[in-house]
Amino acid sequence: MKSITIGFSKPKNMIFPIFSWLIRLIGKTPYSHTYIRWQTSVGPSICYQAAHTTIHFLSDRCFEEQIEEIESFNFSITDEQYGKLLKYCLENCGVKYGLIEVFGVLAAQVFNLKKNPFARGQNEQFCAELVLRIVDEIDGAKPPFDPDLVTLKTLHDYVVKKYETGNL
Repeated sequence: MKSITIGFSKPKNMIFPIFSWLIRLIGKTPYSHTYIRWQTSVGPSICYQAAHTTIHFLSDRCFEEQIEEIESFNFSITDEQYGKLLKYCLENCGVKYGLIEVFGVLAAQVFNLKKNPFARGQNEQFCAELVLRIVDEIDGAKPPFDPDLVTLKTLHDYVVKKYETGNL
């Protein structure tokens, strides 16, 4: 068994985090970002996230310097699920951050659209979409909503439900 953490955060020590402020204001949440983190076999933990311009890994030191954790949820996963997690992460590391998709989520909410008009699927992903796709990959259960339309609040509620049932 392995342990992973799904966290919700905001930037730390940024001079002018306007994008974070807007996400928190529009989403009515205290967080503007989500990630997955786990302990490596060589000691330090590692964070996997979609931020800035790409999907990437972040070291412990950089995580502590850049991220203020607001809330996190720990899950136990099997070795098979851990293998799926690593495979997904390695296959998607370096994929572009889906900034335009974030605007598509907002447009879909404002205009009550059923699809994200700027969806790029797995070719570009924003943080909530990435974490939802990873959870889907790990547990094999399709979420009850479209990853291209997921908001941080929707993802948070989904993760809380999974945490409360111990089902990941």
